[in-house]
Amino acid sequence: MDRYLNKTEFDLKVAIIGAGVVGQSTSLTIDGTSLFHDPTMGYTADYLSADLVFLCVPPYALEDYLTELQTHPYVYIRTTVNPDLIKDTQFAVYPEFLSENTWAEDAVDPPALILGGNPLQLLHLNSVSKFDWLDPNVCSTTPEHAALMKMSSNAFFATKITFMNTLFALCQEMDLEYTELARVLSYDRRVGRQHMDVPGPDDYFGFGGGGLPTCTQELRSLLVSQGVPADLLTTTLHLNESYRNG
Repeated sequence: MDRYLNKTEFDLKVAIIGAGVVGQSTSLTIDGTSLFHDPTMGYTADYLSADLVFLCVPPYALEDYLTELQTHPYVYIRTTVNPDLIKDTQFAVYPEFLSENTWAEDAVDPPALILGGNPLQLLHLNSVSKFDWLDPNVCSTTPEHAALMKMSSNAFFATKITFMNTLFALCQEMDLEYTELARVLSYDRRVGRQHMDVPGPDDYFGFGGGGLPTCTQELRSLLVSQGVPADLLTTTLHLNESYRNG
């Protein structure tokens, strides 16, 4: 195990499946050369022989690669994944935290470093990463918890954005300035300043993009499948459609 603590002594082959934003951002964090495999964009690589494989494909393409790579010990899922899909498998989950407009900056300065996997998977990742995965501030957990964390955090932000849009509508009805309310709220550190701009950075109301809607819908479906009340997320999605299209 100790040989993987050294980032430069061994040259491990890294393959990144998916050359979109998540794949490109992952390559920015690799300390060395990585090979892309993405037939939709003209990239092919022998990922089965790679020492480490990062899965950065859209959710609809994930299951086929999981089936093909089920015996590979060092596969790191960066795609949002349902925890049920990886239960009783050996896949690691390495969540990404990217915003569409600042993905390159977010890639090299993430808000958190989280890996759901075993100690050997963490050490292998550390050997090829520009990050120090042995730092005590790194969060190590199970793959299922890491997968659920990613879905939960995005659904939480989606719910917060929806709430702030509701406050915006209230301010309009009361002839108050929403920006002033947001400024005052931000003084409470528990509330935080992120995800309070209405309209958002895309100049639209509500939330859009790929991550927030997908994770909110996936988490809602997971709640329903487990018999847990999903009213909060159902309302969030319904209100967002109204804010987004109204």
